[in-house]
Amino acid sequence: MQALLCAADIRPSELVQLADALIPAELAGWRDELPIFVRPGKMIRARIVAATAGVGGAVREECVQIGALGVELLHEGSLIHDDVCDCSPARRGLPSVPQRRGPRAAAWLGAAVLGWGLDLLAHVAGRCGIRLDLAFAVDAVEAQVLEVLPWDAEPEQQRRRYQEIVQGKTGALFRMACELGGQLGGLCGAEREATRTFAEAFSLGFQVLDDVRDVEGGPQLGKPAGGDLDRHLLTWPVLEWISHARELPSVPRDDANNLRAELARTGMLDRARSFAATQFDI
Repeated sequence: MQALLCAADIRPSELVQLADALIPAELAGWRDELPIFVRPGKMIRARIVAATAGVGGAVREECVQIGALGVELLHEGSLIHDDVCDCSPARRGLPSVPQRRGPRAAAWLGAAVLGWGLDLLAHVAGRCGIRLDLAFAVDAVEAQVLEVLPWDAEPEQQRRRYQEIVQGKTGALFRMACELGGQLGGLCGAEREATRTFAEAFSLGFQVLDDVRDVEGGPQLGKPAGGDLDRHLLTWPVLEWISHARELPSVPRDDANNLRAELARTGMLDRARSFAATQFDI
């Protein structure tokens, strides 16, 4: 996967320049509040669009770049809304949008960024004659609701539900990135199905590693460590810990600091990393 992303003929700096050129008038005054300009991420989803299109031999570079930016903006808008829902004080090492501007303005701004991304994707679909399935948006909303509902006590059912949530939230945009790139690159049905299989496995491994980083913290996290544990979310390291609970000392799940230490001490972070590695090998 690393080699595929490195080979992608698109750079984050190019997408930032493109975003600057295409920013809607109603968002121009908010430019310096948008994470894509303030501190861009790794833009993995955008690079997957370009990499998948390149596999199929795409020649319409402008459509690939605008489509990649559209997918990335959907991700950026969803992060703003995540920070509103989670009351997150920081994102990528800087104060989050709701922290700087308040939750009401952040909710509006997140919706505006999502609309911008969808507008760009509609432009690409019309210009290149492709069809985009926007069911991913429904999947993401349903998964967000599912995440906050009471969890079943059976560990195996918890694991299945975790994976369902991941495929609805994290996996939705990875699948869309592969589907968009596949269509722009002219991949056939079987080839596009293979990219979907990749997207689902990659998104699961990606999210499990994100769960590990939330426990470990550090400068690269860009926000306070243990946020998921503070909100009592069932992350993959916690699911590993629950499945081995009979063999381990009792630690209350609402004691986030002690639980972080326990997950590291008992090897649950290593188990989570090993599981993630199996997904990246698919």
